Amino acid sequence: MKKDKQFKIVNPPTRVKYKKFCKRIRENFHKQYISYVDNNATINLHRLMEILATKLKPKVNDSFARHKKYTIRDYVNGIIEIIRNGRYWSRYNGLIKGNTLNKKHNDFCKWGVYECLYRIILCEYFSKNKFSKLHFQSIDSTFIPNLYGTELGDRCKKYGYKKGIKLNFVVESHGVPISIAIAPANRYDNVITKEQLQHEYLIDTGTKHVKNNNRFKQIVTADAAYHDQNLAKIMAKKGFKLYTDVNIRNTKNPEKLKILDAVKKEYKKRQSKRLVSEHCNAWIKQYPKMDKVIEKTIRSFVGLLLLSLSHIVSGKIK
Repeated sequence: MKKDKQFKIVNPPTRVKYKKFCKRIRENFHKQYISYVDNNATINLHRLMEILATKLKPKVNDSFARHKKYTIRDYVNGIIEIIRNGRYWSRYNGLIKGNTLNKKHNDFCKWGVYECLYRIILCEYFSKNKFSKLHFQSIDSTFIPNLYGTELGDRCKKYGYKKGIKLNFVVESHGVPISIAIAPANRYDNVITKEQLQHEYLIDTGTKHVKNNNRFKQIVTADAAYHDQNLAKIMAKKGFKLYTDVNIRNTKNPEKLKILDAVKKEYKKRQSKRLVSEHCNAWIKQYPKMDKVIEKTIRSFVGLLLLSLSHIVSGKIK
């Protein structure tokens, strides 16, 4: 398998035009998709997605345009209903046929609608108390069975030789994912994270800026699967402080046991902070379309994943 086919890192819109585009959308259309009631912000996900799809749609020659039977808003409403109810595309009985809706969803994936949607919502979420939210972070992975997907669907002995993928999340102190990686289920968690750290996060964390600040320096916790010296060195270079659990089973060397016991004690002091990653996994699996891979391509699955995360995080903005 080629290296570029081993992992799927959900990258932010790294191209300059996308970063400027997201900034311009927030500046020009902020009042259209967000409202404030009793100082609490409410995001209209349908309106924001409609704006993004309209602006990102490639330009076409109007002289060859056919009669438009459905509007962008109709497509947006149908896709959001699909993700909420967990229906198959072919079994959807709404205003638009499911197969037609699936084609428009694939177009949204090509245009980068979902990446920009989640990026803008993260910017709104981190507009207040950014560094306090990023002070404690956690890494964890979850297994997703693969039913009909044709990519990254290897079998894993750990999960009873089931065919599936792994979702590897880096979450902040309240469980909101700031980095997502997708890999075959038989890949080790620490190997996935090493590859994941080579790419940008979905939000600019400013880790090196607060590296020497005891109040806001960014601490990352993980379970024993991420205990690796090379991974700790990589994270230290980026400004993170990694605390992982260790597995002392079958370790008989007294000197090694002392070192591992010290590492375990440091981890136990911050063990409660790691539970937010489990919350994130539970949020994702509330959506039937995310509980198993039904989409044939990873790009289509990632689009629905970012849409479901956008729906979750938009409810946490205050």
